[in-house]
Amino acid sequence: MESILQIIEQVIKYIWLIVILFGFGFSITSVCSLLIKHHNKKWRSMIQDVRSELGWYILLWLDFIIAADIIATLADRSLIDLLELVIVVTVRIAISYFLEREVYGFKK
Repeated sequence: MESILQIIEQVIKYIWLIVILFGFGFSITSVCSLLIKHHNKKWRSMIQDVRSELGWYILLWLDFIIAADIIATLADRSLIDLLELVIVVTVRIAISYFLEREVYGFKK
Protein backbone atom coordinates (compact mmCIF):
# COMPACT_ATOMS: atom_id res chain seq x y z
CA MET A 1 0.00 0.00 0.00
CA GLU A 2 2.82 2.42 0.84
CA SER A 3 4.53 1.91 -2.50
CA ILE A 4 1.30 2.70 -4.35
CA LEU A 5 0.90 5.91 -2.35
CA GLN A 6 4.53 6.84 -3.04
CA ILE A 7 4.01 6.27 -6.77
CA ILE A 8 0.86 8.42 -6.71
CA GLU A 9 2.77 11.11 -4.81
CA GLN A 10 5.56 11.11 -7.39
CA VAL A 11 3.07 11.31 -10.28
CA ILE A 12 1.36 14.28 -8.63
CA LYS A 13 4.73 15.97 -8.09
CA TYR A 14 5.56 15.57 -11.79
CA ILE A 15 2.16 16.96 -12.72
CA TRP A 16 2.62 20.05 -10.54
CA LEU A 17 6.07 20.57 -12.00
CA ILE A 18 4.62 20.45 -15.52
CA VAL A 19 1.78 22.79 -14.52
CA ILE A 20 4.07 25.46 -13.07
CA LEU A 21 6.57 25.23 -15.95
CA PHE A 22 3.73 25.51 -18.46
CA GLY A 23 2.28 28.48 -16.57
CA PHE A 24 5.60 30.33 -16.46
CA GLY A 25 6.28 29.51 -20.10
CA PHE A 26 2.84 30.76 -21.09
CA SER A 27 3.33 33.96 -19.10
CA ILE A 28 6.76 34.65 -20.59
CA THR A 29 5.38 34.02 -24.08
CA SER A 30 2.47 36.38 -23.39
CA VAL A 31 4.76 39.14 -22.15
CA CYS A 32 7.04 38.78 -25.17
CA SER A 33 4.01 38.89 -27.45
CA LEU A 34 2.84 42.07 -25.74
CA LEU A 35 6.24 43.66 -26.18
CA ILE A 36 6.37 42.82 -29.88
CA LYS A 37 2.78 43.45 -30.97
CA HIS A 38 1.41 46.18 -28.74
CA HIS A 39 3.86 49.00 -28.39
CA ASN A 40 1.60 51.80 -27.17
CA LYS A 41 -1.65 50.14 -26.13
CA LYS A 42 -3.09 49.59 -22.66
CA TRP A 43 -0.06 48.09 -20.97
CA ARG A 44 -1.51 48.04 -17.51
CA SER A 45 -4.57 45.96 -18.39
CA MET A 46 -2.55 43.61 -20.58
CA ILE A 47 0.06 42.98 -17.88
CA GLN A 48 -2.72 42.45 -15.33
CA ASP A 49 -4.26 39.84 -17.63
CA VAL A 50 -0.92 38.03 -17.82
CA ARG A 51 -0.51 38.23 -14.03
CA SER A 52 -4.02 36.90 -13.61
CA GLU A 53 -3.31 33.91 -15.86
CA LEU A 54 -0.06 33.21 -14.02
CA GLY A 55 -1.95 33.45 -10.75
CA TRP A 56 -4.32 30.71 -11.86
CA TYR A 57 -1.40 28.44 -12.73
CA ILE A 58 0.14 29.10 -9.32
CA LEU A 59 -3.19 28.31 -7.63
CA LEU A 60 -3.40 25.03 -9.51
CA TRP A 61 0.22 24.31 -8.61
CA LEU A 62 -0.51 24.90 -4.91
CA ASP A 63 -3.46 22.50 -5.08
CA PHE A 64 -1.25 19.77 -6.51
CA ILE A 65 1.40 20.40 -3.85
CA ILE A 66 -1.21 20.08 -1.10
CA ALA A 67 -2.45 16.81 -2.60
CA ALA A 68 1.10 15.44 -2.81
CA ASP A 69 1.76 16.40 0.83
CA ILE A 70 -1.42 14.68 1.99
CA ILE A 71 -0.55 11.50 0.12
CA ALA A 72 3.02 11.57 1.46
CA THR A 73 1.67 11.86 5.01
CA LEU A 74 -0.69 8.95 4.43
CA ALA A 75 2.30 6.84 3.42
CA ASP A 76 4.41 7.74 6.50
CA ARG A 77 1.71 8.12 9.17
CA SER A 78 3.82 9.56 11.97
CA LEU A 79 2.52 12.21 14.35
CA ILE A 80 5.34 14.63 13.48
CA ASP A 81 4.55 14.31 9.77
CA LEU A 82 0.87 14.90 10.48
CA LEU A 83 1.62 18.07 12.47
CA GLU A 84 3.94 19.31 9.72
CA LEU A 85 1.21 18.61 7.18
CA VAL A 86 -1.34 20.62 9.16
CA ILE A 87 1.01 23.61 9.36
CA VAL A 88 2.13 23.45 5.72
CA VAL A 89 -1.38 22.92 4.35
CA THR A 90 -2.73 25.78 6.47
CA VAL A 91 -0.06 28.13 5.14
CA ARG A 92 -0.62 27.00 1.56
CA ILE A 93 -4.38 27.36 1.84
CA ALA A 94 -3.91 30.89 3.19
CA ILE A 95 -1.58 31.71 0.29
CA SER A 96 -4.11 30.25 -2.15
CA TYR A 97 -6.93 32.27 -0.60
CA PHE A 98 -5.11 35.61 -0.85
CA LEU A 99 -3.73 34.85 -4.30
CA GLU A 100 -7.23 33.98 -5.50
CA ARG A 101 -8.53 37.27 -4.07
CA GLU A 102 -5.81 39.10 -5.97
CA VAL A 103 -6.58 37.23 -9.20
CA TYR A 104 -10.30 38.00 -8.88
CA GLY A 105 -9.41 41.63 -8.18
CA PHE A 106 -7.65 41.83 -11.55
CA LYS A 107 -10.57 40.23 -13.37
CA LYS A 108 -13.05 42.86 -12.12
